[in-house]
Amino acid sequence: MLTHHIETADIYQKPAISDISERQKHWTEEIEKAIMSNMGLKIRRQTHEGPMEFKIMPQRIFRDTYENTVYCIDTAGLSHPLDTIRSMTVIPPFPVKKADDMTDFLWGISY
Repeated sequence: MLTHHIETADIYQKPAISDISERQKHWTEEIEKAIMSNMGLKIRRQTHEGPMEFKIMPQRIFRDTYENTVYCIDTAGLSHPLDTIRSMTVIPPFPVKKADDMTDFLWGISY
């Protein structure tokens, strides 16, 4: 008698995406307002090198659903994780050299 053994592959199920914190929702709203009114932002955030201040012209908000992290992408092509922001102030717009890189693709950020 011939028997068949069928192996099934393990199925990876990604955990459900949790909601972002109230603080990140607040930062998202402020960034959206600045983008819509073409204003700049001065943000203080924690980096690997310690606290730093950035003056940016925000361009878009990006949510990495794999790591459940939200980023502000500025016109220079830099990404600023919202969970590292400690303070944010709206400032007048200022000229910025736009990134030559395609910022629609964020290398190093999983999505």
